[in-house]
Amino acid sequence: MKQYKLMFLTKHISKGLEITALLGFSLLSGVTFGQATACDLQVSIGENQTICPGEEVTLNAVVSGTSDCEPTPCTTFEVSNTNYCLGKEEYVFYLSDRKKRSREFFENIDLVWSQPNDSTATLKGKVKGLKSGQILVLDLTYSGKTEAGNAVKEHECHTEDSSEWSIYPNLSGTVVSEDGSFSVELSPKGPSFQIGNGANVTEDTKGTYGASGWFMTTQDGLTGDVNILIQPCETPTPEPEPESLSKAAPTFVWSTGETTPSITVSPDKTTQYSVSVTGCNNCEASAEVVVTIPESESSQEICYGEQVELTAASGESYEWSTGETTQSIKVQVPFDNVPEKLEYIVKVVNENCELEQKMVIITKNCDELSRTIDDLNVYYAPNGSKAIQIGVHAQARQDIKYTVYAISGSQQKPLAKESVQTGDTMISLDVSQFPSGLYVLKVREENGMVSSKTFVVY
Repeated sequence: MKQYKLMFLTKHISKGLEITALLGFSLLSGVTFGQATACDLQVSIGENQTICPGEEVTLNAVVSGTSDCEPTPCTTFEVSNTNYCLGKEEYVFYLSDRKKRSREFFENIDLVWSQPNDSTATLKGKVKGLKSGQILVLDLTYSGKTEAGNAVKEHECHTEDSSEWSIYPNLSGTVVSEDGSFSVELSPKGPSFQIGNGANVTEDTKGTYGASGWFMTTQDGLTGDVNILIQPCETPTPEPEPESLSKAAPTFVWSTGETTPSITVSPDKTTQYSVSVTGCNNCEASAEVVVTIPESESSQEICYGEQVELTAASGESYEWSTGETTQSIKVQVPFDNVPEKLEYIVKVVNENCELEQKMVIITKNCDELSRTIDDLNVYYAPNGSKAIQIGVHAQARQDIKYTVYAISGSQQKPLAKESVQTGDTMISLDVSQFPSGLYVLKVREENGMVSSKTFVVY
């Protein structure tokens, strides 16, 4: 299919995203439709972040991949006058009154050619008589569009190729004078109304895109024809700004309710943020990120003689009360002369702030306790989903409490209570909101004994 005019519109929306819309003007249908492509829209918020209390961080949703849409088709076109090849007139509408032996050419005022679908078109607007100055209002509908075939009007001045023309065999509508003194209804006459390159059979310039057709009226002896040139879209789509794009630009919805590509947050505790992006053709993508606020104080119970690793929040430098300068230190609880608790302070320096964390070890003599849970395991779901089962084998029925810590020491799940039976009990644990990483499950028996199990969230 030949092309009359193509306009390309490209706008970078955000980093990694380029959307191109194609508006076309076809010789045969007046519209060229874009082809929708596969949906491979992707979005990323970047890596998990650790910030100090009161600090702000900006999260940017970066879109990549494509989410192409069919561009909105152009359905409305301007009309211009025909340059009459057999005279000097410039006109779009012609009336001939056989009884009065008179005729008049009418020039265009504001005619608009519309193609709302593949089978119907309309011609609406005003024309003005070149001699009388009379203004007529046209409201015409053409329907039943098909390929032209041989049912075409020959050009009056030169030969045209009609192989790519289309025709509208049906015509209905009215022509009414603006002052109300004249009114007729129209119906088709002779060959069908035709549209295409050179289809305007009185246009002087060869190969010009246009349309023409004869008609009859309800007034005896009054006939005429329409001869128009059809221009590209009446209102070409302007180069859009990101905020004005509707179909081309993706939409953002954050878990905070905000709808911008970027948000600035300052959580008072460790928080997971997510964003959902919808592009053209309902392509969707989502991403999550965790902003960690290190706990200023944490505690854990350790038996006499056990060793524990304490890990500070992420930073650029570390200064422990023990004098060590690494992010993690190992603490050995003695067997004898053990204080009730041990306290460790670490100063963490980041780019924008300085954080002091206090870690307390509560000591206890586990030899005086009788362990009632003799087996603790973590089982992963076979389908790869982020769901695990905690397997507890207890010697007696009891109420236990359990929680989950990140390997950094931050608590990821509030302390929960569960009743277990003698023997094996399975407890479901939803870790779908946990970022990938290493975690520690801690289970406290009724007598205070604590069991731990390390597991990985993929």
